[in-house]
Amino acid sequence: MGATTTTHELNVSNSMTVGQYSSDFTLNGFTFITGGSIWEVDSSSRSYGGVNFTQRVKSGGKGTISKRAISFTASGAGQLTVYAMSSGSTSRNVTLYGNGKDLESFTAVQDVITAMNFTIPNSGTYVIYPPDDGISYYYLKVVKTDSTPTPTPTVKPTQTPTPTPTLEHHHHHH
Repeated sequence: MGATTTTHELNVSNSMTVGQYSSDFTLNGFTFITGGSIWEVDSSSRSYGGVNFTQRVKSGGKGTISKRAISFTASGAGQLTVYAMSSGSTSRNVTLYGNGKDLESFTAVQDVITAMNFTIPNSGTYVIYPPDDGISYYYLKVVKTDSTPTPTPTVKPTQTPTPTPTLEHHHHHH
């Protein structure tokens, strides 16, 4: 089993400034693509798994892979964890796109953070976007799982054991 390494991590409450963002920006390895729209960071108190969040970043509506989307680069197979919530009164999906197609979707509900764990199949550039309507993101993390097994300590070339005199030499002196 290989090691798991966190490569990108973004906690909106700690790392983003309240306000509106109308041009693309990259933060902690995540690129927020506006595509002519606006990302907005505002106050929102929610907790998940014992962690309290005070801010969220909102997509502002339905997205595509080139609008209201978040892209990141993975250096290998692993997992993307997203804490998200619907920005409205209906459940909405968050979709992971990569390798030229939609890979996986999870549903975010209203008023409660949903933790989504997307599988990253291999290295490359990936995008998450909301195909239905606005999504509020609280936390994003990419971990890389080394698919290559941790190298086993090299076994020294087999050495012929030094012959044990008692076994090897049967010289019977009468």
